[in-house]
Amino acid sequence: MSSPVAHPLLASERLLGIRRGIEKESLRALPDGKLALTPHPLALGSALTHPHITTDYSESQLELITGVHAGVQACLDELVETHQYTYRTLQEAGQEMLWVSSMPCGLPTGEEEQIQQIVLRAYQVLGCRGWARADVMIDARTRKPYLLEINTSPGMTGHSLVPMSAKAAGISYEDLCILLLQAATLEHGGTHA
Repeated sequence: MSSPVAHPLLASERLLGIRRGIEKESLRALPDGKLALTPHPLALGSALTHPHITTDYSESQLELITGVHAGVQACLDELVETHQYTYRTLQEAGQEMLWVSSMPCGLPTGEEEQIQQIVLRAYQVLGCRGWARADVMIDARTRKPYLLEINTSPGMTGHSLVPMSAKAAGISYEDLCILLLQAATLEHGGTHA
């Protein structure tokens, strides 16, 4: 049985006509770094039907979406234009800013501890070992947190959430890798608790 792509060059030739778009997530934040808890700004249009500026998972999380483009630069240009428009609109409407990623900025008092308890309990109930990343969604109306998933094999690239969280805590990528290796154990033969 022959492969549909007999040579690597043919595979790259197939990608020459590819079209691409970008989705960029940011959180609306206040100047003190706290999460903006206000509804989606009316000046940005409908959060559910705007073709380029929507919300994702929460009212505070903006998702900027480009159209589909044949070239990379056209895609990036549209993203920059949408980002600048959004930032200007937020500044004109008040003091909100865009947090650089979908990782949480400062949460209201008590919410972080509540989330930690939920995640730790799920980690223990599932019998997880070692390190993991948890994804949580907070209901914008009730502020109730919901655990979406526990990822026991999270990414370790420079732009992955675990290294970014470690960096925010003052831990370098190199030190994080050493800490993870030191904490790792191999189990042979026994049963898991």
